[in-house]
Amino acid sequence: MIEDQIDYDKPNTAGCGRMIIGLLLLVVLGYAVYLIRQASLKKEGQIVTAKVVDYAFGRGSASLIVTFDYNNEVYRKGAWTSVTTDRWPQLVGHSFPALYTAEEGVIMLLVYPEDFKKYNIKPDSISVWVRDHLMY
Repeated sequence: MIEDQIDYDKPNTAGCGRMIIGLLLLVVLGYAVYLIRQASLKKEGQIVTAKVVDYAFGRGSASLIVTFDYNNEVYRKGAWTSVTTDRWPQLVGHSFPALYTAEEGVIMLLVYPEDFKKYNIKPDSISVWVRDHLMY
C-alpha cells in the first residue's frame, strides 16, 4: 500500500519552501503597488480638502473614512494617513488638506509637517488644533 511508503515523521520541506516563497512574493507585490501609488500621488496628486467622518477597525485592517469634493463630485473613501490609529477618534469631524489621485483612487491626508515635506508641498500653516492635539 501507498501508506506504507509515506514517512509521516519527515517534515515536508518542499511545501514549506513554496509557502515561504509565495508569501515573500505577495509582500514584494504589495510593496510595489504601494510605491506605484506613492509615485502617482507625488506626480499627479491634486490637493483637496478631506473631512474625516469615521474610522473602522476590522480583521487585520483599519480604515479612516473621509469625504471630499473632486471635479464637482463628492467622494467617500478610505484615506491613507501618517496619524497613528490610536489618535483616529480625535480626527473625526476635522478637515485636512489631502492629496488625491483619481488614476489610483488614493487619498492621503496631509496632517504633519513631514507629510507636506514628503510630497514637496509647502503648507500654508499647520493648524493650531493639529499642533495642540496631535504633535505634542
